Amino acid sequence: MDLDLKGKVALITGPAKGMGAAVSRAFAAEGCRLLLLGRDLDAIGPVEAEIKAAGGTVAVAHCDVTVSEDCEAAVAQAQSLFGAVDILVNVAGGTGPIGKTGAQTTTEEFRDIIDVNMTGCFNMIRAAAPTMMAQRSGKIVNVGGTFGMRGRAGRVAYSSSKWGLRGLTKSFALELGPHNINVNCVA
Repeated sequence: MDLDLKGKVALITGPAKGMGAAVSRAFAAEGCRLLLLGRDLDAIGPVEAEIKAAGGTVAVAHCDVTVSEDCEAAVAQAQSLFGAVDILVNVAGGTGPIGKTGAQTTTEEFRDIIDVNMTGCFNMIRAAAPTMMAQRSGKIVNVGGTFGMRGRAGRVAYSSSKWGLRGLTKSFALELGPHNINVNCVA
């Protein structure tokens, strides 16, 4: 399939496994130049090696999305390596406590999942937006979840984080749209 992405620069968070690895492979297959971002570089290594073996252009950088300075450094690295940031895909996230009621969920557990699922996306978008605005183009995709469209007993932290991600996405879409930047959430 040709999605007209050849040569575009894509930053992908959470690329080590599952959906993040699949997204990384798909963008590489379309000819994107990739910067794969995560906390555990060893875990990203197999995906990086697979993409390189298939002839893709890929680099890896340490980035904890909950740390704004890491996100800013990742965007700077992409600009240094590739000269642009065309696409940002925020896959990194967590599930939080499973099977605990809201009353059983600790404040720390709640904050941890909000931090990675919402603040992480905020930090990455905030870091990438100035570059995209200067280019007058960009695509940002946040990976949400269906629990962000309906609550779920036993998943208070996760559901809350994904509901919040929808609002974050919509607000950035309204702010960045006039700069020719699309911001979407995929559930």
